[in-house]
Amino acid sequence: MELCIQLSITMLGKQLIQNNLFEIGIPKLKKLIRYIQSEQGAFQEEERQKKLRRYETDHFLEPFGGLTPEYMEMSQLQT
Repeated sequence: MELCIQLSITMLGKQLIQNNLFEIGIPKLKKLIRYIQSEQGAFQEEERQKKLRRYETDHFLEPFGGLTPEYMEMSQLQT
């Protein structure tokens, strides 16, 4: 009987520890790694933006297509 109790504690304990590690611990670790990488990427992007002058940042903007498409879209919504 004592052996049965010890084996059940060992087997259940092993399953609980492994399940918690694989189902909870690893996803949390992956989330932490992605967060750290995104923070580093944001910092590098911020540093790059600080180094660019105004006309350089304007160069990367999309070309202005005018307001006509916006007015056309609004008039189609009203009809």
